[in-house]
Amino acid sequence: MTSTVSRDTAIFAAVVVALGALSGVAITSQPWLVIGALVAIVAFPIMLNRPRAVFVLWLCSIAFIPYWIGVDVFGFMPIPSLLGLMVGAILISKKMWIPSGWDYILAAFIGLSLLAVVIDTSSRGTWFSMLTHWALAFLIGRAAIPVLGKEYTGRVFAIIMSIVGGLALVEFWLSWHPFTSWAMSNGSYAAWSPIQVRGGNDRSEWAFGHSIALGGSLTLAVPFIVQGQFRTSRKILMLCLIGGGALVSLSRGGLLAVALTVALSLYALATVSSVQRFLIGCTSIFLGVWALSSFAGLTAGSSRETSSSSSYRVAMHETLIPTMQMIGRATSAQRTPSGLRFGRYQSIDSTFLILGIGFGWLVAAIAIVAFLALLVRVALRHASAPEVALVGQLPVLATVALITQYQILIWLMLGMAVTFYAMSKKDRPAKKKKSDQADFSHTGVKVPAVRR
Repeated sequence: MTSTVSRDTAIFAAVVVALGALSGVAITSQPWLVIGALVAIVAFPIMLNRPRAVFVLWLCSIAFIPYWIGVDVFGFMPIPSLLGLMVGAILISKKMWIPSGWDYILAAFIGLSLLAVVIDTSSRGTWFSMLTHWALAFLIGRAAIPVLGKEYTGRVFAIIMSIVGGLALVEFWLSWHPFTSWAMSNGSYAAWSPIQVRGGNDRSEWAFGHSIALGGSLTLAVPFIVQGQFRTSRKILMLCLIGGGALVSLSRGGLLAVALTVALSLYALATVSSVQRFLIGCTSIFLGVWALSSFAGLTAGSSRETSSSSSYRVAMHETLIPTMQMIGRATSAQRTPSGLRFGRYQSIDSTFLILGIGFGWLVAAIAIVAFLALLVRVALRHASAPEVALVGQLPVLATVALITQYQILIWLMLGMAVTFYAMSKKDRPAKKKKSDQADFSHTGVKVPAVRR
């Protein structure tokens, strides 16, 4: 008991120091964030024994606060990253996990990226995001499940994202974009607050700052809905909200990801009953046909834009892949008055490509190998819900970089996937060792085995 109290005290002190340092930076740029930091310091000891409430609060900060609300500290930290410091500390204080091989792979990924920054001037800001967005979300994913449980963690995530899907539908129907007026004097507001348009229609973005980021984030919830302990009617309703939200983002990648993830969930998740597979499958096929028809109608007149977007991505890969180096920025990188460009491309719409040209093909290779391992596990039907969710993201990851809250949720899923995998290995029954004796226990006699 004494060791637990002393550990909690040490964690509290560390969080107070971190929040105090952030307050010192914020007071010169966004003074209102000082109030938030002080509230967090006061709330921390109260929330220390309420890990479920803290986790829900963190997920709500991702789903309902726009990405551009935050502070610049060596790089941009949105509210989920600031709050994540407290959430991670609380969850880790409750139960620390034993590091696995995948944890060391993450460390190698971060370490190689740092090496690229040191020796070849790769982006310090992006590497800072790796720590405050990616690694922090991964740690929360690793710590949440041992403390909160698999069912609770997945259930909360599924419910919150279903609500987001419903709100995205309302946003589209009413042409109501509530977060665009949440102005901040930073580059993130300028980059992510404008609403995208396709086919003359405003695309739903909700708080995610980008339509594809919204579609991809919604899709991550699909396996948790399919596998969760919800009634079948509720599962279908939640999937309709997720699919509807992805539809009104007017993103082809998001719609394709929803269809792929539903199919993979029905195929790979063993705990789903046959009746639910049939009902969800039939409903998904019917709604999928309707969604395709609706998407074609909503994006009518944008075929040239869509074709141009596809051609842009193909040409971008063909041009930039040969310029990659093993470590560091690609040889095609160049500074211009408008910012960093790679050849003639400034917007890099591919997660794996931007890792390769930004930090080197070795860093991109680690990410690709990790996803190949996930693909194998899904194909063998050994995958958990977060693993299926990640594989279902491939159509989105091929068309957008890790941006806004989407990047945080992707790395949360990675952390959860590693935890599910580690727990499944631990729960796997140990192989029985061969006895040196023939066992006739039912007769009460043991006969020595014959020596060969």
